[in-house]
Amino acid sequence: MGMNGLWELLKTAREETSLKLLTLRDGFEGRPGERLYRLGIDTSIWFHQLQERFAAGHANSGENPELRSLFHRLARLLKLPVRPLFVFDGPGRPAHKCSCKVIGTHWMVGNTQKLLDAFGYEWRVAPGEAEAELAKLNQLGIADAVLTDDSDALIFGARTVIRNYKADAEDEVHAFRQCTINAHSAISLSCGSLVLVALLCGGDYDENGLCRCRPQTALAITRYGLGESLCDAAVVLGNNETELSAFLSGWRDRLRSILSTDPDNHLGHRHIVLSNSVPDSFPDVAVLRAYLSPSTSANIPHLPAHPLPVDLAKLGTFCELHFGWGTKSGIVKHVREWLWPGMALKLLVAEAVAYDRRHQKQGAHSTLAAPPLEVWLQPDHSMDQDNVRVIAIDRSSADIAISNLFGVRLSPHPSGTQQPNYNPSTFSDVINLTASDDDDDDVEQQEVISLITDDPVVIDLTIDDN
Repeated sequence: MGMNGLWELLKTAREETSLKLLTLRDGFEGRPGERLYRLGIDTSIWFHQLQERFAAGHANSGENPELRSLFHRLARLLKLPVRPLFVFDGPGRPAHKCSCKVIGTHWMVGNTQKLLDAFGYEWRVAPGEAEAELAKLNQLGIADAVLTDDSDALIFGARTVIRNYKADAEDEVHAFRQCTINAHSAISLSCGSLVLVALLCGGDYDENGLCRCRPQTALAITRYGLGESLCDAAVVLGNNETELSAFLSGWRDRLRSILSTDPDNHLGHRHIVLSNSVPDSFPDVAVLRAYLSPSTSANIPHLPAHPLPVDLAKLGTFCELHFGWGTKSGIVKHVREWLWPGMALKLLVAEAVAYDRRHQKQGAHSTLAAPPLEVWLQPDHSMDQDNVRVIAIDRSSADIAISNLFGVRLSPHPSGTQQPNYNPSTFSDVINLTASDDDDDDVEQQEVISLITDDPVVIDLTIDDN
C-alpha cells in the first residue's frame, strides 16, 4: 500500500474535489473531440476495499456482495464522462512486500474481467505491479490520472494520482500532482524526492528505512537535491557497480554532513544523532532499483480510437448467474436504475464528439445501428448561456438485457431458449452535465431526474462554479 504516512505528508499538494467535477472539467470540457477523461484504475485496490467492506457479516450481505458492489461501482463510472482503463497485477510482481508474502491471483479477477468486458471497459494485465504500469501510462499520456490508494504510484513517477474513491458513493476525492507542494518552502513533489523519502522512512520494499528518520525530516532533506542526484546517478551508472559504489560513498558523506550541519536551515535544526546512524549500506541498491526500474510493459499500445459500448446481453446473463436478479422484472429494474442513465450520457458524449468533428470538418458523423437509446440534441439560446435541449428515449435496453439469459434461475422456454416478451414503456430522463460544489438538497437533481414524459428538457453543458 506504499509508504505509511506519505499521503498525510503531502496533504498540501492535494486538490480536494469530486470525481464528477474533475472529469467534467478536465474531460468533457477540457478535451473537445474526445470529451472523456482517461482514468487508469488499480484493480487490486478495489479488491481490497470491497473485501474489507464485507469482512464482517458476509453471510447476511446477500449473494456475491463483492461482485454486486463492483457492478454498482462500474455503473457509477458509466454516469461520468470518463474512459476507464483497469490494470491488474501481473506475474512479475514482488513475491514479498513489507516482509509479507504476496498472494497469487485474486479470486475476483476472472469474474471482474467478465464484468468489465460486459461494461465495455478496457483492461490489461501488467507484467508486474499494477501501480507501476499505471504510472507509466500516466507518464506517456495514455491515462490522464491514476486512481489508487497506493502511494507507490507517485514514487513510480505518476504525474496525477486520485485517491479516496469510495465503494458506496462518489465522495470527495483527493488529486495529487507532481508539482510544487508549498510555494513558500519550494518543496518539490518530484519522483526523485519521493524515492528518497521512501528510502529514508521505509516503504513496501524496505519497511525500516533509516532508523529514527521522521517523514517531515525526510521531506526537508529533499530540498538539498539529494533525491534527484541519487536517482540520476542510479539511472546513468546502471549496473556499473564500481562507479555506483564510489558515487554512493560520496553521496552518504554529503547526507551525513547535511544532517549534522543543516547549512541552508532547511531542516530547522541539526540532526547529529541521525547523521551518525547512517550506515555504509544505505541506501539499499536493490530497493532503489525497485523504485526506479519496476517491471512494466516494454511497448504500451495506446487506447483504441473509440470506447466499446455496453453489452447489455452479457450484463443480463452475468446478473442472472451471480446476483439473484434472475427474473425479467428484476433484470429490467436494475438496467433502468443503474445502466440506462449512464448509457444515455455516453450517447450524449458521442453526440458532442460528433459535433466537434463536424465543426472541425474532420469527418462525417457515424451512428450505432439500432441503438437501445435514442438521443437528440437541439441548440437552445433562450437563456443567458448556450444550452442544449435533449430527448433521450429508451427503446430496447430492457429487451436486450434479458435476451441472452441462460435460464439458470428462470424456467426455460420449452424450445430451450428464453423468449422475453417485455415491452418497455417509452420514457426519457434529464442527463445533467452541470458540475456544482453546492451541498444542497437538490444534489440528486444534478445527477439524473426521471421523467415519464417525451417532452424535451434542457441540459446544461457548462460547469457551474457558483
